Amino acid sequence: MRTYFDCWAAVAASLFSQALAGSPELAESLPKPLGPGSFGLAATVRGEAEGRFSVLVDGSILETSLLGEGVDQRAAWMELLREAAGAAAGELLAKTGRKCQVANYEEIEAENQV
Repeated sequence: MRTYFDCWAAVAASLFSQALAGSPELAESLPKPLGPGSFGLAATVRGEAEGRFSVLVDGSILETSLLGEGVDQRAAWMELLREAAGAAAGELLAKTGRKCQVANYEEIEAENQV
């Protein structure tokens, strides 16, 4: 059965390839110490799929203008993560018929963990 995570990964890969310069690579991993300035998004999902979904981005990514010159890279990443989280709910509905929505977004810092 397809999960919210499966849908997020598919949507994020598509959105990231459209929005980012170069060829982005997504990696799933267990929590580990990340570099200074790492940040992310926690999304609370409600409906037929429920839970808290978190994505962390290594802070070193901000040293590269992947989202365009003169753009606040951190803010742009947060918007991209929000967009992927919301689109994953739509993807889950389309692929499985299970209805859910992102009820809350919360910015998180890697130092605080998820």
